[in-house]
Amino acid sequence: MSAPAPAASRLNNLRDLGGIPVAGGVIADGHLFRSDDVSTVPAEEARELWERGIRTIIDLRSPAEADHTGRGPLGDLPTEYHRLSLLRGGAEPDEFLRHLRERSATAQTVGGYYAATLVAEADTIGQGIRTITAASGGTLFHCAAGKDRTGIFAAGLLAVLGADNEEIADDYARSSVAVPRIMARVSASIGHLMGESDAYFQAVANGSGDVSPLLGAERDAMLAMLDELDRTHGGVAAVLRSAGLADDTVAQLRARVVERTRPSAVAPVAE
Repeated sequence: MSAPAPAASRLNNLRDLGGIPVAGGVIADGHLFRSDDVSTVPAEEARELWERGIRTIIDLRSPAEADHTGRGPLGDLPTEYHRLSLLRGGAEPDEFLRHLRERSATAQTVGGYYAATLVAEADTIGQGIRTITAASGGTLFHCAAGKDRTGIFAAGLLAVLGADNEEIADDYARSSVAVPRIMARVSASIGHLMGESDAYFQAVANGSGDVSPLLGAERDAMLAMLDELDRTHGGVAAVLRSAGLADDTVAQLRARVVERTRPSAVAPVAE
């Protein structure tokens, strides 16, 4: 018997990347958004996203996740939708579970998984960056929780725009304040796809379990990924260039989303 469709719930990990320093300026407001799963938002929040100027959605989830929840109410609005699943390179399910059971994962462990995923999915990330470059209006990219696959994609995007490692890690770590709420939302929507792992999601959501680095958003995990790729590949941007991301595309993206000055600070994670 198929699992019931998840109830609508508001986003817990939405933010505009506007204000993040990059080479030659900062990212302008209203162009680049990252979030947890937008397919299960209530209709009024979908309308709010539209009113913020979001016209393109990049879905980084697996086919099973995306097929279960569909597009949700955003599918009823004239947004472009691109499914670009980031599936390769991370921890295998049995290895993931072993780390959760044994509490053996470290930030370095997570960073290693992220690095492997970014290298394996460099062509997909490059395709996403090309999609953003050609988009009109704002682009929102998301996975389920908005921290792992979304964090890897954001790291690639920020790196090619010239953000330094510290800024990329700071952006990633902004998800940490919402982790219990994120885990509750993910468990409610796709817990049946998670198998035994869902019990750990629920424990974090209920405040009854330790937050493994695999389930959290530790700044050191992203720094570990970036440090590894600097050491082994010459950096994130070099990985993406090697996978075919053209300098002309990056120049067009910069012209579209980078401004030289900005009067206010980076917006906090949405409550």
